[in-house]
Amino acid sequence: MEEKPVRKRIDRWPFFIQTVIMNKVKTSPNNILLHVNRSTFWAGFVLCVYSFFMYTLFVIQSSEKVNLYSIPPIVTSILYFIFGTYIFRKNSISPANIALSSLWLCIAIWLSGYAMIYLSTDYQHGLYWAKFLYFGVLFIPTTFYYFTVEFLGLERQRRRSLTVYSVSAVFLLVMLTSNRFLNGLYTYYWGQYVRAGSLQNVFLVFFGITYAGGLANLYQGYKKKFNESQIEAKRIQFVFWAFVIAVIGATDFIPNYGFEYYPFGYLLIGALFGVISYTIIQYRLLDISTVIHKTIMWLVTSSLIIIPISVLFYFGRNQIDRLSNLQLSIFVAGLFILTIPYFKLIQPRIDHWFQRRQYDMQKDPSRNGQRACDVEGSR
Repeated sequence: MEEKPVRKRIDRWPFFIQTVIMNKVKTSPNNILLHVNRSTFWAGFVLCVYSFFMYTLFVIQSSEKVNLYSIPPIVTSILYFIFGTYIFRKNSISPANIALSSLWLCIAIWLSGYAMIYLSTDYQHGLYWAKFLYFGVLFIPTTFYYFTVEFLGLERQRRRSLTVYSVSAVFLLVMLTSNRFLNGLYTYYWGQYVRAGSLQNVFLVFFGITYAGGLANLYQGYKKKFNESQIEAKRIQFVFWAFVIAVIGATDFIPNYGFEYYPFGYLLIGALFGVISYTIIQYRLLDISTVIHKTIMWLVTSSLIIIPISVLFYFGRNQIDRLSNLQLSIFVAGLFILTIPYFKLIQPRIDHWFQRRQYDMQKDPSRNGQRACDVEGSR
């Protein structure tokens, strides 16, 4: 009879960090995860926009020096950024939507970071972008695992998801404050590349365990739904195999250890994009032409904020180019702060305008079969 309380305490002790946080903010693990994941999305959004600006700025200034190896990853990164932003916009209060969009933006940061490393002509800039890309890489297994938890409705694993987020945050802190995670750069025929530090081996173990946990969740979810709903089972099956294919992209870590092996992970990540897109279209009764039309119109309207910023970067490129990495980071941060009024006042009105049709469909049940993609509705 005494074994049960002891077991209960043992089961609880890894979550002491979450317990302290919850006691402080007086909220549930679900709310904490929602806020953490939403913050992950917005941080990823800002970092992606920043890297796209810097890539564009480099092309404008030195088009003759553009490394062709940088083009495939930046194009793939932009695709993931657009799709991730669309998924978030579709339902910004759905944990599953937020988790998948955060994962997509983490992948976009990873790819755009490598594109910038390939463009870098000196060691310091290359190292700067090496650290930048790991802001995405460190949270890829975390956001993937949390996506499977919300996608399948695994409430008991939400606390574990918070632990996984905490571990990724610790790796990020180590990466920023020491060279034990990133120990410089290699130079290969396609450009500069990350040199792994000793603690990156520990991260790879964490990556493997966390990613395997997400795949296990999908496999168990498939088995559970197989006899209940063939459509649900098919949906989970496609998602499972998409991420099995994508994990082969982890071979991009091989050059981190001195092997001159060209990283083609963006091709496998592109396959992931294709399979997930097909699954959403095929199993959500999605009108693809309507979605493309609405998405393009929304992106064009929302990108109006980019026009004055682009003008600033274009005409001020000579002054911006003289800034140090620290000064440039402060400048971009200040620029982002100036856009907060836009995101609070103007962007919600644009979102509401483009969602008007969705509201009309909710009022008219006969048109519900035409509804657009909502990841949360998969459960």
